Amino acid sequence: MYYLGIDLHKDESHAAVLDDDAEVVEEDAGAKAAIEATSNYYTVYDTLDQHLDVVVADLSQTKAIGYAEVKNDWLDAKLLAHLRRAGMIAESYARPRSSESAAHSCAAGSD
Repeated sequence: MYYLGIDLHKDESHAAVLDDDAEVVEEDAGAKAAIEATSNYYTVYDTLDQHLDVVVADLSQTKAIGYAEVKNDWLDAKLLAHLRRAGMIAESYARPRSSESAAHSCAAGSD
């Protein structure tokens, strides 16, 4: 099994894939993935969810990322993969694509 951690940003993202021994690998087929619950996670979640077992991490509850002494995007992605591997991700609700469209419609009409 492979474990994928993705640190999402508006313009770029960083990903880390670990194997069962916590070694970094390049493959991601059949991976279990964790992504950050950011404002732009929906498209990435929808795409990954078609191919992988993906969860959205609630960063306010996933304390290890916030308390890391050394922080950068690659390390955040790697930590997400480690936490997913260990089953220690505090999951956030990932709303279905149909809910996202409704939310955008409501927001657009609320001027």
